[in-house]
Amino acid sequence: MDVNVENENELNLNINQIDLNQVENPDEHEVENKNLQNQAETEEAEILDERDGIVDEEELISHQRHLSMLVAESEDCDTKQLATYHERRHVFVLSEAGKPVYALHGNDNKWSPMMGVIVALVACVRARNDHLKHVVAGSHKFVFLVKPHLILVGIYSTAESVQQINIYLEYVYDTLVSILCGGQIAKILSKQQNFDLRRLITDTDIKFFNNLCREMGNAPCYFLQSIECFQVSSEVRDCFGRALQSSFSLDKSDDLVYAVLISAGRIVSTCRLKEHPLHTKDLQVLLNYITSSTSFNNGETWAPICLPHFNLSGFLYAHISYLDESNLQTCLILLSNESGGFDICSKRKKEVLARLAKTNCLLAIESAIKNGFYKVEQLGVPELRHFIYKAKYCSQFTCPQLTTPYTDPEERDRLFENYKKLHGKVHDTNLPLKLLYSVSGQETMLAWIASGFELYAAFGPLITKQQAIQIVEKILRWIKLKEDELFMPKPPVF
Repeated sequence: MDVNVENENELNLNINQIDLNQVENPDEHEVENKNLQNQAETEEAEILDERDGIVDEEELISHQRHLSMLVAESEDCDTKQLATYHERRHVFVLSEAGKPVYALHGNDNKWSPMMGVIVALVACVRARNDHLKHVVAGSHKFVFLVKPHLILVGIYSTAESVQQINIYLEYVYDTLVSILCGGQIAKILSKQQNFDLRRLITDTDIKFFNNLCREMGNAPCYFLQSIECFQVSSEVRDCFGRALQSSFSLDKSDDLVYAVLISAGRIVSTCRLKEHPLHTKDLQVLLNYITSSTSFNNGETWAPICLPHFNLSGFLYAHISYLDESNLQTCLILLSNESGGFDICSKRKKEVLARLAKTNCLLAIESAIKNGFYKVEQLGVPELRHFIYKAKYCSQFTCPQLTTPYTDPEERDRLFENYKKLHGKVHDTNLPLKLLYSVSGQETMLAWIASGFELYAAFGPLITKQQAIQIVEKILRWIKLKEDELFMPKPPVF
């Protein structure tokens, strides 16, 4: 660079040293002078071009660094996406136009090509006047659930049967409807098929989906399609029921539809208008709604929620608050059909709390949580390790607290995998069973399906079939004695 500048000075000096008087032809000198000036301008232009080249080179290096970072991020993202292929459970929700709505694992957009294949498969089968239900490929089950304007797909390589996966997809659909409302989904996608529903789904809503999918792998309430009640005496439960009934009688208007009391993820009591039954799956939607997020922990919350089995096309409005603000275990949910009903629901909550304060009901709940729920040892049967009992008449179930060896996470997961296998086999639509006895190296399992109940039990590996049946009879007698504590047979109405 310095050399070029020195040459420029020399050019200027040569121009000044020219003696115009010594030039015989001024025109020739003028031409020569112009040529020298043009040469100087050319060299100056070369200098500027070189400077620009240096600037361009710096910018190029900067762009290359930025591109390298983007490529690294993309490769990292692709690596994470590839890792999701090894997950044993996948759930996808997409519109009929192939727009992703939800994916359990990975980046939604990265699954777009596969979602296009899903839409093509569904459309191809539909063109033949048929419906695509499921595909089994090796250990993988591909289950399809087609709803108005939506397609849900579950891809599982676990113990769940096709029927169980289909049940899970129904729960995912109910969760989506609880957030957006079925009427709103139909209205939007019927007018604009390519609309991206993710624009209406918040990060908190994604937590509802993620928590649901995680619990479906671990909790028996979903494959049993039933709820678990909080174990309390019938006197305490009746006390809570009367307190909830008071929330209906506080104001003579008919805006309040349901009142639900939850503690430790279990139903303590419910109250409803006489003409509006409360569906078990709607209760499960509420349970998942409360347990998925900590945003309800502070103060009183007012939020719209659609209960699919009450009204698929409209919202109710939930007043959510905790009655024990220190422990955050006992939650009261008041469901109103009035969007402006927050103040009256807040008064109703205070009325319920005032009634409970006159009794020891809340203390009984706190004591039960502190002491823990019942264990299988209370039945006095050493060979019995665990059981699940479902009362069909009320769609409620009970099971003891997990003890050794199922306190280990791997053993616990294996136990519930075995329960799902039993449930899937006895409820197989092609060959339903009433009694199933299964023996393995770890434990002996038994499933019994009767007209009024379902029972699934785990025993030690050396027990005989006759001994297992005798123990089952003891379980049934014990549950009969504890029925009022374990179940909520007749929830109060107003």
